[in-house]
Amino acid sequence: MTFLGKILVVVNLVFSVLVGGFVAAVFATRTNWRTEYDKALQELTVSRANRDTYRDQVTKEKEAKADVEKKLAQAVQDRENDRAAHQVEMAKIGKKLQEAERNTKDANVNYAAAAAEAKRRQQEIAVFQKSLSQRDETIKRLQDLSKTVRDEKVHFQLAYQSQLDRNEQMLVQVELLTKENQKLKTGVSGVAGRIPENPPPDDVEGLVKQLDAQSGYVTISLGTDAGINVGHTLEVFRLKPDAKYVGQIRIVAANHHEAVGKPTTALRRGAIVVGDRVANKINLGR
Repeated sequence: MTFLGKILVVVNLVFSVLVGGFVAAVFATRTNWRTEYDKALQELTVSRANRDTYRDQVTKEKEAKADVEKKLAQAVQDRENDRAAHQVEMAKIGKKLQEAERNTKDANVNYAAAAAEAKRRQQEIAVFQKSLSQRDETIKRLQDLSKTVRDEKVHFQLAYQSQLDRNEQMLVQVELLTKENQKLKTGVSGVAGRIPENPPPDDVEGLVKQLDAQSGYVTISLGTDAGINVGHTLEVFRLKPDAKYVGQIRIVAANHHEAVGKPTTALRRGAIVVGDRVANKINLGR
């Protein structure tokens, strides 16, 4: 081999090492990016759900407030209409009283009739005044109701903020529980008689679709299309009402869209139920 050929071989070796290093760096960076992306997407989903709940509450409060304001405006308008009608009626009464006074000059009989008419009109005035008083009371009740609605709005806002604080505390507790469960799994992995774990090579997560109480077999929503094969082990856990690790199952049969598994050991943390989650690793924080 010539001296130039040796130089080319060395240069080729150096470039191969550099390319291998770049490939390893890209793979590590992409893996970290994917984890952070999933975490950010989860936080965004929770934030959107909280935002939608708060927006629905605010919309309902605005509708209630608008309804109260509409009723208040209608009550005020009714009172103004009644007052105008009362003034018109008073003008009519005054005119009739004047006519009655002129008639009294002509005859005492007409005066008695006018007095009776005046008395009846005074009774009507009393009725109108009572009606106006009732309208004022209605307006006051509506104003009190409007104040109550505003107070309830403040209460809901405080309750919303308190719920956010509780959610943050719960997330911290779930992280602690997850670490504790992983420690428990590590501590129990060496117990004699335990079937060794054989999780799928890729991250998968599905649901328990069906279970047979007599045989203990569990049907899940993952199949060979998701990388699930006979002999794989999956962890079973649930998120509601409380985050809880249930146990482990081993796949005994699988098709394209679903698979059948059986618990590897006795379930000490409660029986598997339909709706429980199955995954290649425990993820109570999702």
